[in-house]
Amino acid sequence: MWTLISVTALLSVLVGAVFARPPSGTAAAGRVDRFGLAFAAVLLLLWVNQVAFNAYVFGAHGGSTAFFGRDFPAVFFARMEPEHPAVRWLERVVPEPEWLAPSALRVQAVLELPFAAFAYLSVARLVDRSVARQIAAGPLGGLLCLSFTVVLCGIEVLLENRYTMDDLALRGVGVLLTVPLMRALAGPAVVPDLPSAWRLVWFGFGLAAMSVLVMGTNLVALLYNLGWLRTLGLPMAAAAFVAAAASWAGSAPVAASGSWLVRLLFAFGRRFTLLFAVPALAIRYAGSRPAGQAAAAVAFAVVLALAAGLAVRDALADVPRPARGVWAARFGVAVVVAAVAAMVPPQTFGAGLGLPDVWMLAKLALAASGFAAGWGLVAALARPPARAAAG
Repeated sequence: MWTLISVTALLSVLVGAVFARPPSGTAAAGRVDRFGLAFAAVLLLLWVNQVAFNAYVFGAHGGSTAFFGRDFPAVFFARMEPEHPAVRWLERVVPEPEWLAPSALRVQAVLELPFAAFAYLSVARLVDRSVARQIAAGPLGGLLCLSFTVVLCGIEVLLENRYTMDDLALRGVGVLLTVPLMRALAGPAVVPDLPSAWRLVWFGFGLAAMSVLVMGTNLVALLYNLGWLRTLGLPMAAAAFVAAAASWAGSAPVAASGSWLVRLLFAFGRRFTLLFAVPALAIRYAGSRPAGQAAAAVAFAVVLALAAGLAVRDALADVPRPARGVWAARFGVAVVVAAVAAMVPPQTFGAGLGLPDVWMLAKLALAASGFAAGWGLVAALARPPARAAAG
């Protein structure tokens, strides 16, 4: 199964790249984040399912998970919460605990795909609303759902238990529900957002907040640990507020930046978001095991190289010919500094950064910081040929 996930990562990069084209449109984008609202609805359903699961396990099985017919990894069911007020209430109002039996893996099998898909679209919208819309409404959305489902089915088989066949079928139901819902929420084609430092700053806040929400939900809901809400509930609520604020504030109409660096970073973000959409989950899971790390690294490197190359082409279109030498010098030094920064072990900055999700985000943050530092160093040493080229 890990070989299947590794192959999926590589194939997803190649297939997704065919359809990862810049969006275009004539309508103005609204500020309401429909993908974020869908993501919030899925989070609510996942919480309801956790309440039902705890009521079922403790009501029908005395708290034992032996009925699954196998031992799950220790991270599953490690912190269940039979004393949660909603669990106690549900135990009182439901006549028979067996009515809640579908909460054991089956409901989750339907909800995991929309959870992952709408999380990605919510982050993509922070980069550029037209990019998120293009992914959801076009072939990338269908390919994303297919690639994500192959990975999730692979993990399902690796965790084979009495419900595996049911769950595999229900993951197909998840695809049939998620794809049309994504298209319905996408709306009409919209004008791409203008590159601005304002939007980039809010993207940073939003990405950090969404990362907290996704990883917290993974621990609480996808691994069946409702008890973790005692510790993570407040940070996750704060993250939800920051993510919503970032989506709203970052969508405010602003003038296009004249900074070369801002334009380049914005172009890279747009291209990377399109190229990473399909292989994202496969790369994440392949990178979590030694057997798949080489494939994950190759796939991720291809995405980065394609995104960087296309972003350079996009950004150079706005640079006057006489200024391209200075631009190239800044870019070259920035790439070297970014590569050096990316070699710093993320664990240097804190515990727990060996997790695939955090590791990837930390590497991107280090590379982005190094790139900006290298660009700024050359900008400080070389006088730009024209005032319009400053930045």
